[in-house]
Amino acid sequence: MTVRGLFSTLSLLLIVCLSTFAGYLGVKYTSVILCCAFLFGILLAFMSNISGFKYKIKAGIPTQLIPWLLFLIFVFISYRTNMLGSTRILTGILLCIALKNNSKWLKQVIYIIATITGLNVFFTIFFYFFPQYYNLVIDAYGFIPTGTSAGSAGYRAGISDHYSQNGIYISIFALMIISILFAINASGNKSKRKTALVCAILAYIALLLTSKRAVLVFSIIALAATYLISSKRKMDRILRLAIVCLVVFGLLQVFSEMIPALSYVVERFQSIGDDTGSIERLAMWQLALSKFLEKPIFGHGLWSYREFYYQELGTYFHPYETKYQYLNAHNVYLQLLCETGIVGLLIYISAIVISLYRTICLVRQLNRFDDIYTKAAVMFSLSMQLFYCIYSLTGNCLYDIVFPFYGIALAIAVSVDYNSNPSARRVLSIR
Repeated sequence: MTVRGLFSTLSLLLIVCLSTFAGYLGVKYTSVILCCAFLFGILLAFMSNISGFKYKIKAGIPTQLIPWLLFLIFVFISYRTNMLGSTRILTGILLCIALKNNSKWLKQVIYIIATITGLNVFFTIFFYFFPQYYNLVIDAYGFIPTGTSAGSAGYRAGISDHYSQNGIYISIFALMIISILFAINASGNKSKRKTALVCAILAYIALLLTSKRAVLVFSIIALAATYLISSKRKMDRILRLAIVCLVVFGLLQVFSEMIPALSYVVERFQSIGDDTGSIERLAMWQLALSKFLEKPIFGHGLWSYREFYYQELGTYFHPYETKYQYLNAHNVYLQLLCETGIVGLLIYISAIVISLYRTICLVRQLNRFDDIYTKAAVMFSLSMQLFYCIYSLTGNCLYDIVFPFYGIALAIAVSVDYNSNPSARRVLSIR
């Protein structure tokens, strides 16, 4: 590995670890220290462009990054309101600029994401079979992680401090592993197909154990869409997907009668719209819309929604849980309407749509790339972006630990597009 490769690998390793172990690190370290760690990761990424004591960078800024750079204006204006959250957004966007000059880091990022998020899969299944060891996690955090039924169902959160975060990490692992599986099929090299398939099955077993409905459904939708977009024989693949979905649904119904953990998942799906969580979400969305109408053009400022939630809903829904009295809206698009108005939302939607379009173009030209790691990385980039866009309807992807992973997905697409398509870099040139 070259020195430049070492810098990019260390950068990605640091950023993925900071994002994956965010819950534990947030307990042990202040937000200032974590912000500095993220920024150091970005510095390492930029240092990967140094060769022979010279900083080498190709001219031009990729097309899809222009609206993201405009969106950073809203981030900088409200930076002090939430330093850690703003730094995560800044990290994701700057990664695209720092790593755009070459694609040699794609292999490393595949291994890094698969290995680190794979730990969540392993420990979720491990704690299901050996619950007596879950006290080690409780002792490490100093409290019982959320969503574990007072620790009796610790497997739902695994080694995370919240079962939602565990579900997100496992979903990202599933997206990566199945993207590798797609790449293996596309390349015709099926030597590692069985291993990838087993890992994918374990990922979805773990995801079912978390009982998280949204990430389970949205990850499947994202992968199905990626599968169809990459296919030249769409009708055949639609039929295959339909058959697989029917089989999986049938097996879930059968095994839910036999396994209590799966039964709980089915019950959660059946309670959508009637449970307390659904009622709270509706109230959150209504609050976001009402605040948007007060300042519809530029909004109240990034991160302002959390204060509105505390003032009007926090103590009502969580009277005894102080840390849950400052929540995001669980819908990125509505929250951005409230915080950045129509202008900010349009810039943001332009950014994600242009990035997604460029990535779809890459996936449809997948046969141009001989390297299986490039194919896998591009497939992961598309599936991660689709997952991000869909999950933003009910989640807080822009505001939490999802965004650095999304930033890596963007950086993959930017890097491959930038180095394989010269026209992609000529919109804004730096000389």
